[in-house]
Amino acid sequence: GESAAGDLIVRNADIWTRIIVGTESQVLVGSSIPGQKMKWKAPRFDVDVLDIDGVQATTTSAPSELLLQSFSVPAGTMQANDAIEVEAVITTGAALNTNGLRIRWNATNYSIHSTSTASDTIYVRFVICNRNSMTSQVIIGHSSEITSSAPTTANDTAGVFTTASENTANALTVGLSFNSSNSSTYTVEYWSVKHIKIT
Repeated sequence: GESAAGDLIVRNADIWTRIIVGTESQVLVGSSIPGQKMKWKAPRFDVDVLDIDGVQATTTSAPSELLLQSFSVPAGTMQANDAIEVEAVITTGAALNTNGLRIRWNATNYSIHSTSTASDTIYVRFVICNRNSMTSQVIIGHSSEITSSAPTTANDTAGVFTTASENTANALTVGLSFNSSNSSTYTVEYWSVKHIKIT
């Protein structure tokens, strides 16, 4: 049943339990058993690995936008407050000029890294989180050079922060792409896609 205040009341034989849901999804549980106090139970986060790959995948590009790695998030996977987290390690060929490593969320790319003229190993992590709606997301990302013969902190686009309005009731593509000014090789050394949700 439900109380006048909107709390959930559960009866099991002669024991009554009152359940209150807080603003941060925590749950306050109280029982009619004498001497029992009400206790808060924090929400639990579940992480499902949707895709993971440690097999090297090398692609040689012409000067164009090149999709390095992608995964189709199944329709309805991301509910109103769920998130997708992506991690990747990418190595690039030598003699790269003006390039841009980009996050791809469905049909839109978001810049996250610019490489130097030397070969690089780049670590990328980004999160796409629904904002209490299946049609509104915040995207936060970071990249860094793990090794480089000419490391440049200016290449890092730390703290990428933007918004999107894809409908996660549909199947959507998450990925990484390179916008390259010259032909070279790009190798995805590691890639994972995780689904984070409150239970």
